[in-house]
Amino acid sequence: MRDMRKVLFSTSLYLIGGIIGILLLESYYQVVEIELPYHELNERVGKKMIPSRRINYFKEGFYLGASNEYGYLGNPYPPVRNNDKIRIALLGDSYVEGLHVFEDHHFSKILEKMLNEDKLIPEYEILNFGMGNYHYNDMVILYKNFVEEFNPDILILIVSVRDFMFRDDLFVPSPVLMMDNDSLVIDYSFTSGRTYQLYKRLSFFFENSCMIKALNNAYKMTKRAEFMQILFDKFYRSGQNENELQNPTHERIDLDIRVFKSIDWFRDRKVFFVFKEGGSPELMHELDDSGVITFSIESVLISEFIDKGIHHEYWDVTNTGGHWNHAAQKVVGEYLYRLIKQYEE
Repeated sequence: MRDMRKVLFSTSLYLIGGIIGILLLESYYQVVEIELPYHELNERVGKKMIPSRRINYFKEGFYLGASNEYGYLGNPYPPVRNNDKIRIALLGDSYVEGLHVFEDHHFSKILEKMLNEDKLIPEYEILNFGMGNYHYNDMVILYKNFVEEFNPDILILIVSVRDFMFRDDLFVPSPVLMMDNDSLVIDYSFTSGRTYQLYKRLSFFFENSCMIKALNNAYKMTKRAEFMQILFDKFYRSGQNENELQNPTHERIDLDIRVFKSIDWFRDRKVFFVFKEGGSPELMHELDDSGVITFSIESVLISEFIDKGIHHEYWDVTNTGGHWNHAAQKVVGEYLYRLIKQYEE
């Protein structure tokens, strides 16, 4: 009996010590702002940015900032319009989200500054709704259930060919576009799934715990076989350096009927599809015929930097490939400026 009490006492001390250690580590992460959570799983749009959250991000580049009070990046323009300025909403994946450069160096800020610099009173507002790992399905649903509330005049979707490949195995549980007879609808059945139900029960921890976010990131990286990145973080060199970056292949796909049906939801806006990579002439022609304006920015970036012997996704500080670097951000901002001015009514 005495031995049993001793075992129980030792086990209790071990558990209490472990809990205290976890709490101290969580407190440390919070103070030094490591792996700050800034996403939630929303039943209307899936993965979404939490309003007014600090963001500290380091990968190939570095970002330190915050989401605004409305749950997107950049200046906090409210949903209710109280002026006659032209609103431009940016939609896309992590290239648009841009958590690799400080906000002032992001192409959205460069674009907004260029559009307004020769005006006595600013006439344009840029709203950045970019979200890492978003595909076209996610962009459309975010627009329908969130972005549309802000009543943008212009939509710029920065996409790749792969974004139009509708996924059946979503990594993050999300709503999906589906056809109901001849109508496009949004299926929210993911909310009844096990993963979402678990998230709802533990949402406080998922949305506030740095350690849980770190563990979740490690799990995702494990799924992608990025073991060395998990072990060595920013000190790891992926091997994709300046000389090894390859131009993406221009994939050819048949556009799903859901793409054409979703474009009907944009009819009261001026819509640009800007391909960051890929984008065959045939595919872009199909989209043009549906009423959107398509362009490819890849060739612009390549021609801008080829004579300088560098790549627009190469980061010399970390000696690795990734998203658009600082120089590319400037080129993208200038390119979008010319694009908007070209079609300005």
